[in-house]
Amino acid sequence: DRMLVGTTSAQPMVLDRDGREIIQFAKGDVYVTDMSRTIGHTATITDVAWHPLERDIVMTASIDGSARLWNLASGATAFKKLKCDKVYRAKNARGIRTAVTACTFHPSGRELCLGTADGSIQIWDSIKVKSRPDRVLYDAHGAGRPVTSVGYNYDGSRLVTRSADDTTAKVWENRKLSRSANPVLLAGGLPSLFDGSNCAFSPDGKVLVAGTSVEPPRKNKVAEMEGATGGRGTIRFYRVPVDASVSSTEVQEPMMELDAAAPGASIVKVAWHPKLNQIFVGASDGTCRVFYDDRLSSKGSLVSMAKGVRRKDDLSLLLESRAPQGSSGLGESQIIAPHSLPMYRDEKQSAGKRKREELKDPVKSKRPQAPEGGVKTGGQTSASVNFTQFVVKSTIRNKNIAGKDPREELFKYSEGKSFSSKAYEGDKERVLATKTAEQEEEEMKPKKK
Repeated sequence: DRMLVGTTSAQPMVLDRDGREIIQFAKGDVYVTDMSRTIGHTATITDVAWHPLERDIVMTASIDGSARLWNLASGATAFKKLKCDKVYRAKNARGIRTAVTACTFHPSGRELCLGTADGSIQIWDSIKVKSRPDRVLYDAHGAGRPVTSVGYNYDGSRLVTRSADDTTAKVWENRKLSRSANPVLLAGGLPSLFDGSNCAFSPDGKVLVAGTSVEPPRKNKVAEMEGATGGRGTIRFYRVPVDASVSSTEVQEPMMELDAAAPGASIVKVAWHPKLNQIFVGASDGTCRVFYDDRLSSKGSLVSMAKGVRRKDDLSLLLESRAPQGSSGLGESQIIAPHSLPMYRDEKQSAGKRKREELKDPVKSKRPQAPEGGVKTGGQTSASVNFTQFVVKSTIRNKNIAGKDPREELFKYSEGKSFSSKAYEGDKERVLATKTAEQEEEEMKPKKK
């Protein structure tokens, strides 16, 4: 009921059936060199896997040189992002960190297998994290050839690997994996143009199936000049030896081959369902095909194929006969989506251009209102107008004072006015003293005889 998605970013995510995001994983600190000290990946995700028994445990691999286990149910979070529980650091034969390109769980869940960019296969304990893998095989497909796919059979006794730089797939004995191990099966004739190309075991583990890649028509110029349509991707079946003690160094040819893609398309992924006994094939052109046998398969595609074609009634036939034809008519495979027209589409802007436009908007940028310069002669008062401007604006009647002499304007207020006349209004006969205080004192002094 959930999907684990690993993109080119460093943060995988879990989606539900409708494609809605349930949880996103945390990203680690890119400035920390020790991957065990970070809470998440710091580089591109290369592979993801679900635990075969516990539905809340997942594993992710990255080119940062680590594989991590995550607990979706009880894992710790940081800012609503899930933090990893366990970290496995992959190293090459010289002890230098190397990128992890593929990962998978053992059917029992007790161990996990990692494929690295230096071409090694590493088996780790999934319960206890150690500094070194339990078993390791270097240069599985040759020196410098990365292992891009790993997978177990139904009981975990066999392990299959594949490299995008090699045209072979190799089957190994899991318990005997070591630096000097030889493959049980060397399947040839498997060209691959995609890093995600894989292999799959049959439910009983006796047959191995893998897909092939072809050059696209636009790149195959020789075929276009000759008028050829180009090849198509196929799935090839190989018989896996039952005797585990026999190792093979000779390339084995496929026992059967089927066309499984359109012309010019390659096979990217194959999956052999253990219960339905049906093969699911994903091609590079975006199609998915299912191969099954009426006698050996059960349910799955048989359920949908058992349903007959729905019969059309007379009314449906009449409407189809009167439907417009030509450019005005619409076929069954056509979909009308008016909102996808160019006039309804939003122009995609770069992050820098969008940010510059937001800075111009005072609301989005939260820019405060700039103070007003000079004396404001119109409009309403606001918080940006200081107290002095408000007083000047409210007292000056003639606000248009541009180009006038301030002295002349002030003299207009003093013409015909006396500031001392206010004290004598209402008492016209009032007479002030005719003598000063010094004169009165002289009069009061006794005269000398």
